[in-house]
Amino acid sequence: RNSHFAVIDLGMSSSVIDTYQAGRFFVGKTSATGLGNTAAALAKALETDELKALEMILAMDPDPTCRQAVSDYVDQVVADAVRTTDYFRSRNQMTPVEQVYLCGGGARIPGIVHMIQDRLNLPVQEIGTLLSSLMGDRDGTGAGLSAYAAAAGCTLMRSEERRVGKECRTVC
Repeated sequence: RNSHFAVIDLGMSSSVIDTYQAGRFFVGKTSATGLGNTAAALAKALETDELKALEMILAMDPDPTCRQAVSDYVDQVVADAVRTTDYFRSRNQMTPVEQVYLCGGGARIPGIVHMIQDRLNLPVQEIGTLLSSLMGDRDGTGAGLSAYAAAAGCTLMRSEERRVGKECRTVC
């Protein structure tokens, strides 16, 4: 288990990058880069509604405009992640973040783990991997880990940013 890691929550209205030192929260950044903004830009470019654009993104539609929108979204998230992990390293005797975990709706985009991993040059996994190691995959099917992931996402939010939102209302 890596003790210095980052969690990137790819939400609809924003992305949150939190870093952890020895398993404890160290520093985080909230970015306006959200999946909803990407869907809105794609909808405008394709002259369609935002729900259709979001469905295209989550299905990784082969349309070149969709592919470019996802690539731009990943570039923005990675730029914020690099700034946050560089700051972490500068404040921790040059000890780097060793692992990145993804959660949130954007983590459902097919191939996004590999896209972020390639651009960050760090191991990236969905947060279910971390939760499985912490909670155990009791029946070997992964069933129940999505509920743990939702609860973990609410728990990982820094206390000053907690709010009752659509994402957490049913869990928290």
